[in-house]
Amino acid sequence: MSGFRNLFVVFIFLILTIGDINGQDFIAISSNSRTMVLAYNEGKTKVADSIQSNLRRKQKKLLFYRFRFDTYDLVKKEKVFSFRISKETKDELDTIFLSPDGRNLVLIFGFRKIVCDTRSGTIIGDFDQLRFPDIRDKLLIKRVKNEKTIAFSNKDNQFVLATDSRLKAFDVFTGTEFFEYTGIPQGGLIEELYFSEDDRFIFVKDHKNNYYVWKTGRKELLKKFIGQEVRYNPYRKTLVIVRKTATNMTSYIYLLPEFKRIERVNSQKTTKADATDKYRLEPGLSSLSPMGRFTAYVLNKDRNYRMVFWNNYQSQIALRISLDATKGIMNCDNNMMTFSGLADKNLPLLMWLNDSLVMVASDVDHYQVFNLASGRHVDQLDLKINTKLKDNESLFISQERNRIISNNKQLVALPYHFFFSKGVWLKLTMLRQQESRVEDVDFYCFTPDSRMILFRDKNRRLAYLTSLDIAADLGVKSLNVKYFIDTISHVAETRIDKKGVIPPDYSYSRMKEIKPLSELRNDLNIKLKTISDQDSFIELQVHLLDDNGVYYFGGGSEEWKKIWCNLIIIGPDGRQLQADDFQIVEYNKNNERDNAISIVMDHSGSMGELRVLALQKGVRDFIFSKDRDDALAIIKFDNFVKVESKLRRDPDELLKYFKVSGLMGFGGGTALLDAINAGISNVKDALNYSEKSVMVFTDGNENSSLISKHEVILKALENKIKLHTIGYGDLVSEDYLRAIADYTGGSYYSLYDEFQLKWIFEDVYNKNKNFYGIRIKKGQPGEYRFFVKLCPPIGEPDTLMLSYQYDPLRNIKIYQDENYEFKPLIREIKAKDFDSTGIKFQDIQDFNKITIVRDIIPDTVVLTTDTLDISIIEDEFDHLIFPDIKFVFDKTDIVPGTDRELRNVILFMKKYPSVKLEISGHTDEMGSFAYNQELSERRAEKVRQLMITAGIEPERIIVVGYGKTHPVASNKTESGRQANRRVEFRIIEL
Repeated sequence: MSGFRNLFVVFIFLILTIGDINGQDFIAISSNSRTMVLAYNEGKTKVADSIQSNLRRKQKKLLFYRFRFDTYDLVKKEKVFSFRISKETKDELDTIFLSPDGRNLVLIFGFRKIVCDTRSGTIIGDFDQLRFPDIRDKLLIKRVKNEKTIAFSNKDNQFVLATDSRLKAFDVFTGTEFFEYTGIPQGGLIEELYFSEDDRFIFVKDHKNNYYVWKTGRKELLKKFIGQEVRYNPYRKTLVIVRKTATNMTSYIYLLPEFKRIERVNSQKTTKADATDKYRLEPGLSSLSPMGRFTAYVLNKDRNYRMVFWNNYQSQIALRISLDATKGIMNCDNNMMTFSGLADKNLPLLMWLNDSLVMVASDVDHYQVFNLASGRHVDQLDLKINTKLKDNESLFISQERNRIISNNKQLVALPYHFFFSKGVWLKLTMLRQQESRVEDVDFYCFTPDSRMILFRDKNRRLAYLTSLDIAADLGVKSLNVKYFIDTISHVAETRIDKKGVIPPDYSYSRMKEIKPLSELRNDLNIKLKTISDQDSFIELQVHLLDDNGVYYFGGGSEEWKKIWCNLIIIGPDGRQLQADDFQIVEYNKNNERDNAISIVMDHSGSMGELRVLALQKGVRDFIFSKDRDDALAIIKFDNFVKVESKLRRDPDELLKYFKVSGLMGFGGGTALLDAINAGISNVKDALNYSEKSVMVFTDGNENSSLISKHEVILKALENKIKLHTIGYGDLVSEDYLRAIADYTGGSYYSLYDEFQLKWIFEDVYNKNKNFYGIRIKKGQPGEYRFFVKLCPPIGEPDTLMLSYQYDPLRNIKIYQDENYEFKPLIREIKAKDFDSTGIKFQDIQDFNKITIVRDIIPDTVVLTTDTLDISIIEDEFDHLIFPDIKFVFDKTDIVPGTDRELRNVILFMKKYPSVKLEISGHTDEMGSFAYNQELSERRAEKVRQLMITAGIEPERIIVVGYGKTHPVASNKTESGRQANRRVEFRIIEL
């Protein structure tokens, strides 16, 4: 009877489970965890074919599927847009996925894929034979002719579409094709396609483990190589490539963008002390850390594991761990730990948390966390949820099978469902606290950043909890879920006619004319531009202007250096120092610094028609007044972004695309950060420009962007692009715009009158072409105050007083902390707020230590590979007559005459000095595995030595041994065994 009752319970459970599955909707969350889309199938309808009807033919019914898509902002916890798509298709919707930034949604109908905008519902692409690129089991993929793979950039506003031999780039806003990347050979089946984390490179991997690399935005193939794993480090600008054989693993470390090899690490060297007592390397279990800083070499003997973690940059062992999986004994640097053992052979042995933290399984419920940077054990992750379940309830729950672990491995969810009760157990793996419980909900998923847990309640309404809710829970009672705001609040802005309250001390000095200091006739004023933090000095950048807007040049010469008559520095400790050994550098438009500039204009509703027209006319005038060698890209935005013109030099070409059309097609919210990001993308890959910048104008505050402020500033820093911000009126957040400019080396400008809109871009342009730099040696971190005094030959002296927050580790902190708080770094101190009586030093008398230095224009030469098409080299290699080298049985001696054509390979290597070759050795099946492995390596090395003797550099030839694992003929006959005793050649790098 008890068995029948259990069987009945299982039957009821299965009915409930199947009902849930049939009612499941589609969900997609962007990898930055900021956007979520829910898809609902609203059914299908048959519609008469209007074309057939007009032709008076028998009407054919067309089948349309109708879907609704709801877009949610996970930061604001609210629905922001909803749209429907009706599609004639014979296939139902298979799945959906989002681009990393959440802007684009891909709908998968069999082999047909549609790309649309999540905030407007606009379809920007409809592609046949498109395959989702992230399918894990590639053996189950049915290959089709001309199938396509898609990949989206992380923040670079483009996506790429790859076929077997073509790679095209498209605009994420409009779906317009940019250009086609070159270099994929015919017949290559693409297995992987993705952008690097910082969007600098595009990687393609084909079915032969060939990797192809392009610099984003440049058509020519940058590099090709062979490998099983690749890791890119955007901070060190390095690429780590791993090549694996059955018993060996070799890592190659390259410095980018030159692709200069700086290190080669072989497992036979790094694991020599551990590969004893029949321990063998397991390449399938060995792996690289996410950015390639460490390599984990795993050796195995009957589930006794030795793990060697190698630091690829310091060329030394970071940590050794031994694990007896059957007995549950782990040893790390003589620190013994005992566990219940790894009964499940399928449990992942190790997993990476980040580039330095690794988890090693100690039993089915626990992972030990090690910090490889410090070489020590730091924590234990406890995956087990200690629920108090009755016997008939525990029937339904197998923790190892049913629990769900978040991406960062810090959260565990255990859904339960029996009879008429259901819910989810939750716990944090690193905290020792009572488990949390949520009742009457179905678990949906964790967000990619693991900060939010999503549920469906009994009414199928979407709900959530945060990881902070779990951390704060004492486990006393069931947690109450929270709900998203499902009412869409449309972003609309109304024209503001007033200028706002103008500060009493506000003034704006426009640069109207440029003259030499020798023509000075009025009082001269020193005005702050910005402060630039360089490698070895801090540079105070200033303008010298009179009251009529005349800028004076020549102050960066020996003749006029006495005008810089005092510089007082008050350090973080409050001590005053008179600097008399600073440097003066003068920048002017004659220095031949070519500029690539993105003009970004606010077209939100608050701007109004007349204001926008004035701004557009100002840009039109600027197009004709700029230097002919400088290039502009023009971008308009409200809550959407439109690139009106890509980067162009020719004014006539620019005006073909840029339209003075007022607010036509605009008037919504303010996607300020998205627009700045588009501006960065349009100039970052421009060649032969020494200065790259974005000038952005806005009269409002950010309210519609998908990208974060941190991501925008980080992208600008990575690409050395200055962001100049222009705020209009008193409703803008001045600190917000100042911070964007301060952290990227740009300047902030404040406006209040509409007449200023007609010339503001031209004025910002001129001020960034003409200025002075006062270079000061760096000191300790902290707040510095500067007192700069100017003593012109005519008129009264003028002073500039400002403060600056100096932090030599600022950029590193920004890279590491996505929640970094951006506050303005530079503050100009008004005369009324500065006690000049406290200045102890008189004006400088001896000017000999003040040096005049020249403006050095940055080198704009771009390193590229040879212009010769790589496919030509590969084709020539494929048509070589290769030597059919044979070996005497059980020896490395070559059978006479079989190495005659080796000279063809040697001549090819001399013709193409960038080519690196792999020589692989093979044996017949006679003998043990270990013996044949060693023999195959010695045979490959024998051929390598012959090529080195002929003049080929040793580092260009890699040898591997495959032993008896790759026969080409039957081992049952002597002729077959002779054929298997061979070497083979293949290109591993071009």
